[in-house]
Formats: sequence, structure tokens, C-alpha cells
Amino acid sequence: SLDYMYECRGCLWKNICGKGCIALSISNSGGVHGTDGACELRKKYFMSCIKWFKLVVGYFNFKVAIKLYIYISKI
Repeated sequence: SLDYMYECRGCLWKNICGKGCIALSISNSGGVHGTDGACELRKKYFMSCIKWFKLVVGYFNFKVAIKLYIYISKI
């Protein structure tokens, strides 16, 4: 979880995001507690994955879709 990062505390995707590139985080914010600046891009990507899961599964169950995404991302 990214609870130590103020920017990520309220984000729906914080447990699967990882905040992006650590080098860009340091470059953009001066430390490791910032993001790499691509949050909106990743949010759109995660939503597109959910929409794809919705098509594949045939019905929308948010918790199932998130678990499936996490499983697939570990492969």
C-alpha cells in the first residue's frame, strides 16, 4: 500500500499501482515519496483493463475484476 504517500492515500488504485518509475519520482518531486507524474495515465489504463474484463466476463463485478487484474499482472 502507498499510504505513506499523501498523493496516493485516496486513490482507488493505490494497492496495484506502485506509483511508477522511482527515478522519475525522485526527479519530479526531489524524493521517493512523490509520484512519477503519470498517475492520470495509469488510472486510464486501469479503467481500460476493467472495461476489458467486463467484456470478457459478460457482467461487471468490480471485486472480481480487480482480483483478476492482480492475478494477471503477476504472471
